[in-house]
Amino acid sequence: MTATSDSKEPIAVELKFYATFRDAVGRKSVTRELPAGATLGDALADAAEAYPDIDEEILTGRGEVRDGVRALRNGRERATAETTLADGDEVSFVTPIHGGAGHSTC
Repeated sequence: MTATSDSKEPIAVELKFYATFRDAVGRKSVTRELPAGATLGDALADAAEAYPDIDEEILTGRGEVRDGVRALRNGRERATAETTLADGDEVSFVTPIHGGAGHSTC
């Protein structure tokens, strides 16, 4: 029997932090175990319990990803707080690059 998307097994999601977000967390990435059907907002709320500075850097008071923060799911897809995550997903948090040559946020 194969697993279905309705499986109640927990999922593991890797959150990757760059620039000031890495400073807020104190590490480049963390893996969080979440219930099936969890959203990016759920993952961030879970991570914020262990890394409280995430709230100020990434989330608004309403639990939405702040303007100016780019969340990329699996390196390609833009994600919002409502994006449903799957087991093995990686979500990277970056700020848009501003300025001329030689300026980077990573």
